[in-house]
Amino acid sequence: MSEVEAVPAQRRLQMQYAGGLVKHLGLSMYRGAVPALAELIANAWDADATKVELSIPFDSGLKDQVIVVNDDGRGMSWEHVDKAYLVVGRDKRKAEGDRSPGGRLLMGRKGLGKLAGFGIARIVEVRTVRDGWLTHFSMDFTEMTKGGEAELVEGYLPQVLADHEAKEPNGTTVTLRDLQLTRSISKDQFREAMARRFSILKKGFAVLINGEELDPYEAHLQFRFDGPQEGWEDVPGLGQVKWWMGFTEKPIQTEALRGVSVLVRERMAQAPFFFQLSGGTHGQAGMQYLVGEVYADQLDAEKDFVGTDRQGILWDEPTPAALLQWGQPKVRELLAKWVELRAKANDEKLVQTVTKLGVSVEQRISKLQPSERLEARQVIRQLASIESVTNEPDRARDLLDMVLRAFEDSSFFTLLRELSAAEQSKRDEVLRLVTELDVFEVVKMAEVVRARVGVIQKFQQMIEEDVPEKPDMQEFLFKHPWLIDPQWVPAHHEKSLEKLIVDHFGLDPQADPDSDKRVDFFCIGQRGRFLVIEVKRPSKTLGEKEITQAMNYVSYLREHAPTSGQGRTPNHYEGVLVGQDISPDAGVRWRNMAAQAGVTVSTWTELLEIAERVHREFLDTIKQAAPEDVRIQALPEVAEEGEPYDGEAQGT
Repeated sequence: MSEVEAVPAQRRLQMQYAGGLVKHLGLSMYRGAVPALAELIANAWDADATKVELSIPFDSGLKDQVIVVNDDGRGMSWEHVDKAYLVVGRDKRKAEGDRSPGGRLLMGRKGLGKLAGFGIARIVEVRTVRDGWLTHFSMDFTEMTKGGEAELVEGYLPQVLADHEAKEPNGTTVTLRDLQLTRSISKDQFREAMARRFSILKKGFAVLINGEELDPYEAHLQFRFDGPQEGWEDVPGLGQVKWWMGFTEKPIQTEALRGVSVLVRERMAQAPFFFQLSGGTHGQAGMQYLVGEVYADQLDAEKDFVGTDRQGILWDEPTPAALLQWGQPKVRELLAKWVELRAKANDEKLVQTVTKLGVSVEQRISKLQPSERLEARQVIRQLASIESVTNEPDRARDLLDMVLRAFEDSSFFTLLRELSAAEQSKRDEVLRLVTELDVFEVVKMAEVVRARVGVIQKFQQMIEEDVPEKPDMQEFLFKHPWLIDPQWVPAHHEKSLEKLIVDHFGLDPQADPDSDKRVDFFCIGQRGRFLVIEVKRPSKTLGEKEITQAMNYVSYLREHAPTSGQGRTPNHYEGVLVGQDISPDAGVRWRNMAAQAGVTVSTWTELLEIAERVHREFLDTIKQAAPEDVRIQALPEVAEEGEPYDGEAQGT
């Protein structure tokens, strides 16, 4: 008798798992439509499917909607479902081999993919046919985690919906119900992100999204670089890898898509990154344009170095570290090449811009003195050689106009002559002279700020006339967010955040003006900062009810608005509530509570006084920056408070 057999049954040890395990391996790891559905596409590939079809409700509310993923693969028998599919953590390759029956390298390995659907849905329904037999069952996330994270679960029994013969071709359909996504799925962003995750598209494998086939990822590059041996390169300590990297002409707007992704077995194993490069790299601005792919199957061969969520690789291990050590100098090398190539391209583009503008540019230059015409053209060519100036075509066009305007102003002739005469090798001197052109910007800024004070005074008239807050007052603040804080320029209209609030609080954009369900707020954003601005008509007194409502809006966004992505600075949400005055019952206590919650409660009078004071002080500061400039001296004085404004109130 063995030692184990000698132990009484009641004394034997048993491993159990808690409901929280399913939560952490499903909901937490596969949060978001792209990672969750990518796992189902990988399962279809492993099942030797030639086609997988996704039905997804894009750009709309997700309540009562479903997502369906259907493939024409081998399907699963009842036994396979019971003994393999429903076993969490089963190593598919150890049990079935490294390749599928159709000869494909298997993508799956860890046995966790069946939980991916729970990253975005509460109900995962699987309908599969294998050799004329239908197996149909449903899994409920709530039931699987019933009792909380600490509750032990001995086993979960999915609900069987069908178990019989069926005259249908092999294949599997996964339906996701009770979707838990808080934001609508963007069609364009979803397709681009999904295309980056696989290199198998149109290689005997088609992915159709709402009937439209997904094309392989193809970046629109300005410059491209490939491995030296027909795309391949030997990496010491790792072996041969295939790679390409390139730079787009314009910055990649979605930060999560910038960088080089690592693919293993033709599937993304490392989200786009820069090989953990730190700051101070020459040409670092090029990271905003950099995109690429490295194919390294060695990271999931004898040993698996791929993170469970397929968003990163275990870089501390020797084998992955070899790739990291290769990638860092490679990216530095290509960033340096980008600086050189970009400068040449910008030079050519600036010349093309001048040529394109042609008549208007030459007309303006022709009005200068003969010697000044030559200097103007020399300055334009000099600007084209400075990367920091011509990094963006649109900026180059603006600078071209600025230079011409400066030549048209006699106060800048000396500076421009020095800039024109500066030697190309003396970059510091050239950049110093370009910086001095900021004086021109200061002059124009003074004009803008003076006009803003006029806008504020116009705003005062609207308040005194008790203009309804919507659309007039609300629209006025929306178009001029600097009335709240000069830092909110520029700002983007965040419609998706507005929709989150409207849907959660049951608001009605068409409600009557006096209804509690009326939408009287808007949202703006800027570089990870988001502001909920709730606007009450000037005659509306703010009380506890209005203040708590604004606090609830901000609190809800902090809890439920989508995050910016792994490794990024967290989003910051604030609120502003504006009304005629604050009721005595709200008083200082509720106003202070709101401030602690990130919501500023202000009366219209306070908002006006602060905005006008800030801009007057700003104008005084600007004037001190260029007190001798004739145009600054020529600016009319801004009317004092209460006096009529004699200029045009521009909402610049």
